[in-house]
Amino acid sequence: MSAHARLSPSASARWAACTASVKAIERARAAGDIGPDTSSEAADEGTAAHQIREECLSLGLDAYDFIGTAVVVNGHPWPVTREMAEALQPGIDWIRERVPAGALMMVETRVALDPWLPGQFGTIDCAFVWRAPDGVKELVLSDLKYGFGEVEAENNLQQMIYALGALQTLYGDSRDRWPDRVRIVIDQPRKGGLKEWTIAVR
Repeated sequence: MSAHARLSPSASARWAACTASVKAIERARAAGDIGPDTSSEAADEGTAAHQIREECLSLGLDAYDFIGTAVVVNGHPWPVTREMAEALQPGIDWIRERVPAGALMMVETRVALDPWLPGQFGTIDCAFVWRAPDGVKELVLSDLKYGFGEVEAENNLQQMIYALGALQTLYGDSRDRWPDRVRIVIDQPRKGGLKEWTIAVR
């Protein structure tokens, strides 16, 4: 399997709106009109922020514990400043306040999307199942967006696709055990904070 999904969920807004774009991009890449995927400083900074968040959620640490250290991404060290820690901590706290004791929390977990997109996959930032205050059982997906380009939770196709992958990973073909609802949370600390949207599974 290649390192990148052909129908990448992160590009779902494009290929869902224009299915012909998939083959057009593949032809352009094969012809050399489009070079290999490259990163940018903004993307690398986002990767560093994701790494700090992952370690906090996996190891029980706070973002503040990393102040003064550096995360190396593509050979470039990104210092963890107080500003970054203060941006990341509220979203980390939001998750911790809601994950039930002993519950499985998926952190930076790769999920297969085969039943819906054969051969494709995606990586979930964070997901868990809880019972919401109104008593409804929910799958919660929290996605960190560290950049400044605004991302909405409502009708977020990428996260809806990831939700299917998470449900398949957690429950397999036992769809009668699926939660009744999915809560999509976009954690965008530098552009609007936490944004939530719920959608019924059935």
